[in-house]
Amino acid sequence: MSAAFWRTGVAAVLAYLVLAPTEAGAKILLITHGDTITHLGDIGKGPPGAGAPATGQTVGVGYKWSYGGLFWIDFWTWGGEYCLHVGDKYEPITAEQAGILLGRTSPPSRPFLYKFPLGLMILGGIAVLAVIGKVVSGRAEKAADDDADLDQYRKGKD
Repeated sequence: MSAAFWRTGVAAVLAYLVLAPTEAGAKILLITHGDTITHLGDIGKGPPGAGAPATGQTVGVGYKWSYGGLFWIDFWTWGGEYCLHVGDKYEPITAEQAGILLGRTSPPSRPFLYKFPLGLMILGGIAVLAVIGKVVSGRAEKAADDDADLDQYRKGKD
């Protein structure tokens, strides 16, 4: 049997051993998704039936969106909307209503991590570093080539 066959077989066995679910590993979520609400501000205690339970909990204005990610790092967000919320219970409202309830003349801006998910910022940073590394290594190679050309010129001149 060829060496390539053995390398492929060893790689497949190692990959299985590392990636195969175990009893403990089956409880770890690799892909995450769901909804989240970012709290923008409180508007006070609401009366029962107006979004707050009878206990008189504080009603807040928030921005609710859905997300998908890997290892609890959001890579994509969608479906954002302003809302009134108490805990994880919410009622959608318009952007203008959110601004009025928060005492602003204009609607509040969408949360930063909704517009720029952390996972995409990490990937963008890696891409920028890769481009910088490529540019720097290209300049280093050019400088080495120039030095080699200069050495060749000096040898030929002697």
